[in-house]
This record gives sequence, structure tokens and C-alpha cells, in this order.
Amino acid sequence: MLAMDEEKFRKWCEDDISSFGIFKTEVLKRNANPFITAVNEDYILFFKLRDGKITKCPTITVSFKVPRNLDVNVFYKNMELPLDNFKWILQTEDGQFLKCERWTKFENLVSHLQSYNDDSLDVGERSMLLINFLKEALDSDTLDAEKVFKIKFSLEQLELLLEYQIRYSN
Repeated sequence: MLAMDEEKFRKWCEDDISSFGIFKTEVLKRNANPFITAVNEDYILFFKLRDGKITKCPTITVSFKVPRNLDVNVFYKNMELPLDNFKWILQTEDGQFLKCERWTKFENLVSHLQSYNDDSLDVGERSMLLINFLKEALDSDTLDAEKVFKIKFSLEQLELLLEYQIRYSN
């Protein structure tokens, strides 16, 4: 009995994720709630759904992706978040990379992102959400020339919010 407890403790102490194959195998045994896990050959995607209150349509609010090299990409709605926001969780000991090479990093990332919401974003990130939304709207085939002009004008105004030196187009 004691040997079995020692074995469990030894496994618990093993924090390293040495390869994508191990991550892929072990991650399904770990608790990633409230994230849903989608396993692909080249990456694993974790996403959190929010039930729609107005449209009844569930939407993906927060997601993150771990590819073969164990780098991490984090998304809020339809925008990739700067990894600088997650250095405190993901930075390697040499400070060079932001990777998910330890289970404690994975668990801390899941814990941090489960409460991520609009209040977690600064003004620049909120502006980027609007910019991305308007850029998607421009892809619609149903817009007439006047609406396209108005959307492009609005896009330019929002993008100017993020600039240090403002230069208006003609």
C-alpha cells in the first residue's frame, strides 16, 4: 500500500511536459473546466462557451491553442491577445519563450482564463475587438457602396485611437 502512495506522489511531483504527445495524452485526464477540449493532430484547442442571453446563440468567449511546439496562443472572442499579458504564467526559466511545458503553467492558465471577460481588456484591446468586428463586416457581399464607405470611415477612426501620431487619410 505504501509503495502505491509513493508512486502517486512521485507522479504528482512530475510537472514537466516533455513532448506534445505526452501533453495530448495526459491533457484529457486533467481538469480543464470550464473549457471544452478539441484534439487535433497538430494542436489542441481549448474554448469556453457563453450561453447567449439575447440571441440564444452560444458564443466562444475565451480560447487558447497549444500546437506541437507547446507555444500558446490566447484568444478573446475573435481577437488574439498579446502574449505579454501572460508572461507571468508562461515564461520559460530563460525568459525566452512563452510555452506550456509544465502542468502547473497549464493549470494556472486555465484558472486565469476561466474568469476572463470584457473587464479584463484595456481600451486598446477593446478597440481591437471593434476593429476586427468591422473588418469581418466588410467581407459581406450584401453591403452597398455607401455602407462600405461608412464602415471603412469608422474603421479608420477606431484605428487612429491606437496610433501615437494621428494621420488622417484624404
